[in-house]
Amino acid sequence: MGEDGETEIPPYRGWKRRAWIALAIFGALVLIFHRPLLLGLGRQIALHYAAGENLKANFRLEGNVFTNLTVRNLHAVPTGPSDVESIDVDLARADYGLFAPLRHGLTSIKNLDVRSARIVLNPAKAPLRPRPPDPKKKITLPDVFPERVHLVDATVIVRNRPHDFVMEHVDLDLNPRNPGQLKIDKLQLVGGQMWLKVAAQTSYANRILILREVALSNDERVRELRVDASRIGERKLAINLDYSVGAGKLSGSFALNEAQSSLNTDLHLHAENVPAGVINKYAALPEDFIRGQIEKLDVDLSGLISAPRTWQGKLISQISNFQQQGIAFDRGIFQISAGNGTAVLQTGDVIQGENQFHLKGSGELPRNIKEFGHSPAMLEVALTAPDLQKATAGIPHKLSGGAQLNGKIDIKDGKLNGEFAVAATSLGFEDGAVEKLNATIKLSKTVPPNAADT
Repeated sequence: MGEDGETEIPPYRGWKRRAWIALAIFGALVLIFHRPLLLGLGRQIALHYAAGENLKANFRLEGNVFTNLTVRNLHAVPTGPSDVESIDVDLARADYGLFAPLRHGLTSIKNLDVRSARIVLNPAKAPLRPRPPDPKKKITLPDVFPERVHLVDATVIVRNRPHDFVMEHVDLDLNPRNPGQLKIDKLQLVGGQMWLKVAAQTSYANRILILREVALSNDERVRELRVDASRIGERKLAINLDYSVGAGKLSGSFALNEAQSSLNTDLHLHAENVPAGVINKYAALPEDFIRGQIEKLDVDLSGLISAPRTWQGKLISQISNFQQQGIAFDRGIFQISAGNGTAVLQTGDVIQGENQFHLKGSGELPRNIKEFGHSPAMLEVALTAPDLQKATAGIPHKLSGGAQLNGKIDIKDGKLNGEFAVAATSLGFEDGAVEKLNATIKLSKTVPPNAADT
């Protein structure tokens, strides 16, 4: 008690009370002013990352940052070397849980709404083509599966040679509770193939995207494409395809999960009576690069995608009327198996009129996919060609007559060696003829080092 009878507050208790009052005032100020402060901070962070990619960006941010964010009037252009040619977005809004995007990426977004977007990319380093994965880089699954997606008038263009990849004026509604629709005004692949007014029914329950009855042309249709991202949080993804073209059909399943800095795969593919030209379309090859008919194709394969030594499976194919530049045959049957670090060509039979080619061999599967052609391998070749004129029709130096060839090719220690026994009768060529020929041909070549190893 003080001299006037009032209770004195101990100094330490007064300090503590003042600290709590100051903290409460600070909290109140944060609640009042956090929105403009955090939006300003978010804008500066976005501009910093854009500058790091040699981009100049203008945009307006809205939202409370913690649970939703809206970007309006985004315009970005390069200021130096960049894969981005331009980005224009009228509106992009994302709704999410508190701090969820920091922990779980884009998949944690509850609702993504994008309107009037145009993105043009120009990856000048290399044209778009299917390529083997780089074993030096970690392979991950895409993390782009929000709970709900709504796109209106979205366009993506990727510059490429000889043709750009184009997805123009895309409308997409993916709602887990109701069926939706996909509409694409123009879809163009890098091989130049183009479709107009593509439409499909969609469903998206539990992050399982299903597209049904995608009519690509009068005789080409994706009956169903299913992308199951329900376990993407466990880094697992599954894809199923049911496709028809003409009288042919193709079906497949593809399961992926992240493992050992790569993707563990389980692939099953079956095709019947499919034109070989389909490969040109989806592998970015010239329109008539491959011709023929795939009568049958069965593929079952599992293992790490970038480590062939882990592959287990088999491939069986029957092809007819095949043409590819200088190679042509009436019928081909191939059977390949893989397991325990070895690939075996069990059957490689090619028939071209009266001519017959038979191949058998085996080889060690390499540790990474870019070492193909350098691992030890052996190939046995047997050729019976009573009609050399037909056999050599597609090469510059044409022959006539008949011949037989038997031999073997070995790859070992960075060298390719081959030895063949040749017997020919009435052998004709551009500058003369040989009535009878018996010879042994030997060849040797150093296999150039892989670009990844130099």
